Amino acid sequence: MKSGAAILVYGPNGRSGEPLGYISKSFNFFGDYYFTTDCTVAMNNPKLSSGALTNPAKPKGYANIGFTSTFAPTFGTSSSSFAYMGGTPETPAGSVPVSSTQHSDGEGNSYFIESNIWSLGADNELIPTWVNPDGNPAHTEIGYVPGAMNSIVITGSLSAFHDNYSDAKDVVQIRLFLADQFTRVDLAQSGPEDDQYGSLPKEEVETLFDTAVPNISVPRQGGHVVFVAFGQS
Repeated sequence: MKSGAAILVYGPNGRSGEPLGYISKSFNFFGDYYFTTDCTVAMNNPKLSSGALTNPAKPKGYANIGFTSTFAPTFGTSSSSFAYMGGTPETPAGSVPVSSTQHSDGEGNSYFIESNIWSLGADNELIPTWVNPDGNPAHTEIGYVPGAMNSIVITGSLSAFHDNYSDAKDVVQIRLFLADQFTRVDLAQSGPEDDQYGSLPKEEVETLFDTAVPNISVPRQGGHVVFVAFGQS
């Protein structure tokens, strides 16, 4: 079993780029996990064991972190098929998509799910390997859909996904890493008179975030930027 303090989100260059934020500990309105820069709502102490990635918070009663699709998608390097990251029951290792009404996204509807599909790559990168209906493992890419969706998806091709769905026009590629430890730098301050955010000027933080993922707006609380800097042993 491998435990981590959090799941960190990076851009397409992985750890050679700057960290962007976290995966949430709970679900958004749609029942999906989402991207956040606020560590107070980040997932705490996720665990990976034999392909199953679990969230100790068990939102809606679902410990397993899996993917849900309204149909049994076949992923490929030119496929726009996708599935949302959410809570599911555990599915067998190597299983094709399982039809189930138990899942956080569209709970109660008969959708297709997979959860026991996670492995660790270099630098503790979390890699999901979707199994197509024919039983073959598929190439997948992870994307963040900002705006009203604010969801995490996997798809065979983010480019095809972007071109085929109107809600996916701002999708960006992300990579996920299981962090052993991290250090929080909260850049929100108590009053409007503060022109410094933690140890970095506000403008530098905005530039850093916009350069790493230009399509994502910098989140704010009470008019202040909220950002988190990370470190790993």
